Amino acid sequence: MPRINQRLDTVTDDDMAGVGAWRAMEAGEYRFLCEASDYKPANSGDGMVLHLEHRCVEPDRYAGKQLRDFLTLEHSNSDTVRIARAKLKQLAVAIGHANPDVIDNSEELHNVIFIAQVGVETAKNPRYGDADGNQNRIVCYKPLADASGTTPTPPRPQSEAPQPESPIPAHAADDVPF
Repeated sequence: MPRINQRLDTVTDDDMAGVGAWRAMEAGEYRFLCEASDYKPANSGDGMVLHLEHRCVEPDRYAGKQLRDFLTLEHSNSDTVRIARAKLKQLAVAIGHANPDVIDNSEELHNVIFIAQVGVETAKNPRYGDADGNQNRIVCYKPLADASGTTPTPPRPQSEAPQPESPIPAHAADDVPF
């Protein structure tokens, strides 16, 4: 059994009361990045869903907050697929993907900051809602340029990854001022 050796005498009743008492984010636009993704069969068994896990990178009270988005990219309902594909392309454009018309691997969406417009809605299942019964939903994705006036740097395809530089020649190392 792992030994954790933790003293808990400084934990207050207020600290314990806050555990599990999360609140939905206020509706608005926030900076996020996609940390993880997975492509799984739909719960209904008749399609495939792209699960996206995003983390808020705002320097405020929502820093580190995680939101998920679920895009049903294969399904018998063509409207469901059309909406999911449009949202996927919206995310690809928001991160400055080199070719937002073709996403081969969902990892191409990872670790690039974008703007997510976050909405608040009543949770369909109370177990997923906050204390007031609310949950968040990503309404749409936007590039950073929409908020800061600058365009994000698109990720470099793996085939164009920078090559390691050759080592500094021995005679050049003597010219380093530190």
